Amino acid sequence: MYTYTEAELLRMARVRTDPVSTQRMIDQSEANRLAAQARAEATLAALRAVGRLVGWIVRKVAAWRRYRAGVAELQALDARTLSDIGITRADIPAVAAGLWMPRGRQATTTTTTSLPGNENARQAAA
Repeated sequence: MYTYTEAELLRMARVRTDPVSTQRMIDQSEANRLAAQARAEATLAALRAVGRLVGWIVRKVAAWRRYRAGVAELQALDARTLSDIGITRADIPAVAAGLWMPRGRQATTTTTTSLPGNENARQAAA
């Protein structure tokens, strides 16, 4: 019968015979701490992103509900009341969205530029 030496038994069991240094153990614990911190920061960033998304959705839904309430209120008015306040039924979506401007207050977008000495263009612009 063959007897194995201690080194052969350790090799067969694949047990490490070299001692782990204290510095390596400290580095491993520091690496674990840094990895846990990085996971926590990534989780926090993901939660913040989800919070921003939920907030954006809530704001959009609230704006849509305000718009729909405004449209419903204006649609409930009769034609005479609408004409008294200066809008038509076709203007209701723009009024509810806050995009409507009375016709007298609309800015003019057409501008006439004239070259120096061109009196006809100046008189046409006036």
